[in-house]
Amino acid sequence: MTRRGLLLGSVAALAADGAQPRRRALLIGNSVYRHAASLKNPRNDVAALETWLSGQSFTVTTALDLDKESMETAFDRFADSISAGEAVFILYGGHGFSENGRNFLAPTDLHPCSPIEAAFDSARLWTDPRMQQGATVVFLDACRNSLPDGVCASSRAFGVTRDLQFVAAGGPPATYIAFAAGPGQLSYDNPTGDNSLFMKHVLEGLEAQPYAEIDELIRRVRRGVLEESNGIQSPWTSSTLVDPFHLGAYARAFSSESDAPPVRLVSKRPVRRAESRSIGPAQPYAVINVPRP
Repeated sequence: MTRRGLLLGSVAALAADGAQPRRRALLIGNSVYRHAASLKNPRNDVAALETWLSGQSFTVTTALDLDKESMETAFDRFADSISAGEAVFILYGGHGFSENGRNFLAPTDLHPCSPIEAAFDSARLWTDPRMQQGATVVFLDACRNSLPDGVCASSRAFGVTRDLQFVAAGGPPATYIAFAAGPGQLSYDNPTGDNSLFMKHVLEGLEAQPYAEIDELIRRVRRGVLEESNGIQSPWTSSTLVDPFHLGAYARAFSSESDAPPVRLVSKRPVRRAESRSIGPAQPYAVINVPRP
């Protein structure tokens, strides 16, 4: 399971008077769970990103350790605050899981015997009409593996529509979704570091190239995550964006990363359950830190 989900603000065309477009961010970090392993870094990730976004013309709302009711309330209040034309950025960091191709976020009171009923459907973050006032960018730092067979299996008997088909189905325009992991993969919480594996590379990318276009940023993040996880965790995106988007307040030219070094895979070690954001038992994945050149 992963950490809180976040929406990236876009830098669309500036107004004729040179004013910055309005940008709003919601950062959610769930670390302490009642019925699942606690996570070390969602709080750290929210704090670090809040500091960075606040300096980039974002109005930032943060929310930590939310149960189902609090998570619904925080989202509704944020969605109600969005005005026409505002770009939105959402980050969720915490536990998460996938069921029949649909991705769910785990409130802190989620119980494994009623996961879907007690979970938050991630698709609401971009399909709710209130979220479509302007560009919407969402980062979901959570696991995308299924719950293990035999654990309250009856609660998994749901035939739901795949939320990942929203692009092909003509879903919300001007929307960008970045998952910390690919379908079926775990998202590494990185308990020996100050940030999750995904957010570590997001923050490093923002520091190195603060005005990078969103796709350029995520390519850099994907390269770093793939290298450090031995190719086991691969950030995954889906987009209906047409215009460029930037987290930085001003878009600046930057050099291409086409000549970046290839991903290096190294020997693996088993991942302990506490190191990932999965609710279930240990998974057959391996992660190892690779020293950066």
